[in-house]
Amino acid sequence: MIPDELYDPSGTSLLSHDFDDRSPTHLVVGAPHHAPAGVRRLKCDRVADQNSGLLAWQIAQAARVPVVIVTNAEEEDPNKSLDSGYCEAVSSYEPNILFEVHGHGGGRACFDLEVSAGSSTRAVHAATFADALSDQMIQHPILGGLTVSADFDAIHYKARYTATMQTERWLGIHVEFPLMVRKRGNRRGLPDAGERQRITAEQLAAVLEDYHPAQTAQWTVGGADVGDTCHVAFADLAGERLRFVRLETVPADRMVDELSAMITALGCRCFVIDAKPFRTEARRLARRHPEVVVLQYFKEQTFRTGSETHEGITYHTVSEDREDSLDAYCDLFTSSRRGVIFPRYLGGRDFLDSEVAAHHLKGSQKVETLDRRLGKMVPRFRKVVDNHYLMAGNNARKALVLLSQGRGPGGLGVLPVFGGL
Repeated sequence: MIPDELYDPSGTSLLSHDFDDRSPTHLVVGAPHHAPAGVRRLKCDRVADQNSGLLAWQIAQAARVPVVIVTNAEEEDPNKSLDSGYCEAVSSYEPNILFEVHGHGGGRACFDLEVSAGSSTRAVHAATFADALSDQMIQHPILGGLTVSADFDAIHYKARYTATMQTERWLGIHVEFPLMVRKRGNRRGLPDAGERQRITAEQLAAVLEDYHPAQTAQWTVGGADVGDTCHVAFADLAGERLRFVRLETVPADRMVDELSAMITALGCRCFVIDAKPFRTEARRLARRHPEVVVLQYFKEQTFRTGSETHEGITYHTVSEDREDSLDAYCDLFTSSRRGVIFPRYLGGRDFLDSEVAAHHLKGSQKVETLDRRLGKMVPRFRKVVDNHYLMAGNNARKALVLLSQGRGPGGLGVLPVFGGL
């Protein structure tokens, strides 16, 4: 059990605990800048690595090694002097390696996880650790989408002036973890980016119902996120809620034939597909279903329908600001709206263990990004991440908006206006 003192927002403490009671030890895990979530600055007036101590405790417990955690450091920066109480506690275990857990907010880091041994000459050790970490993370439904780097020239957090990384007493490995990893997990251990997690596992659990995905239907709307693998989402309406009835993947080299068959079998009235990167294939699909398929772009500041002409053929288009578009989709998962429904079981497994859920959790996280037009850091949805089913679901939402407002290629159809989508 994690000690209560690590959750105290006003207390100050130095916690040293050995999970296997052996000394000397090969490895010690440290967290010199811990504070519980919500505490932004330490008493020694530096930025807090929120919840880094919780992560350090869990790592040490799993590895059965000692852990040293400073909560809300008061008078000194614990890892900047080898005479600090933190460093003395680490030294008492006589470790060969000190693994220090830190945290960044996403604004300055060049990668999700940055690993450093404090200098370019020790970078080979950091790279070995980073490779091992990547190998462990790649199979995880959430962590597998994170970037990891130990390239000393490329990372931002180098720990160049950190005493615990520069000493010859041990080899120091300094790892900066993003907020989503350090936030307390939910009941399934899925990471949560806190206030920047637009869709949470709890919200997903609240929109699950017992029904079977469909192979055929009288009518649906649909959306596709296109890449080497095309992720597809079809939905109908249950009351005024967007109910997803089919979620699957299609290889890009077969997407025109397979998507065309799905559109027909599911009675799709409007289907929104990314115009890029496979514009030729998207246009081929639109030629097969000219009264259904709409090509989607992220290039306008407001939701806008239009058309484009290529080689004498006109195609329907829709464009929207990416942030506004994803915010509108994420709003459907809030407790006040609950405008979507997913099947409780998908492919013989619990929905929350599925790739669809993982893509919604990863894709709905925001990070601080420099807005060059505004000249300041602003929260934006993550881009380089496995978010494909989130994007496909959002395209299905757009298809319903177009259909219900009579702005799609097939006109108004049979649907009521679905306000706020």
